[in-house]
Amino acid sequence: MNVLPAGDPARGFFAELAALYAEGGGPAAGRRFAQTVRGEGTYRWPDDLWQRFLSNQDHLFGSEWPGFAAFQPDEAALGAAPFPIVLGAGAEDRGLYYARPSVEIARRIGSPWTEFPGIHMEFLRGPVAFAAALRTPATGMHTGGGRVPELWEVSPPAPSPAGPAPRTPGARWP
Repeated sequence: MNVLPAGDPARGFFAELAALYAEGGGPAAGRRFAQTVRGEGTYRWPDDLWQRFLSNQDHLFGSEWPGFAAFQPDEAALGAAPFPIVLGAGAEDRGLYYARPSVEIARRIGSPWTEFPGIHMEFLRGPVAFAAALRTPATGMHTGGGRVPELWEVSPPAPSPAGPAPRTPGARWP
């Protein structure tokens, strides 16, 4: 949130949640947070995840949230990372406080940004569509931005005149 421009009303959201937590505890802060996340309530959380969230609200808002509120990414370290970084957000979250920082960080560090289908935690609502969308940037990251992975550079054995040899499912070419 701290990468958003000064004066952006969303920068005060973490302070608002801290005040709600101080006044009404984890449930009050948790309710307000859920009200601000687009699509929340339109999909079912797995029971174990829901129970963990409910039982961890005091820890989340009392111990972790102040760290979120104060966090300032190290843009120089991110820009110099020896591994690929791709930032993104859900298409249905365009313009929302929790999606906009990813755009700003990507711009500042010169990293690619991508739009995924759906909302915050779309992987719970539409796991197949989310996984399919994630495959494109993940493949790009794995291949080094278009480089062909070694696995694909190895030529398969030539088929014999009688046809290709049977393969064991999941086996790699030598």
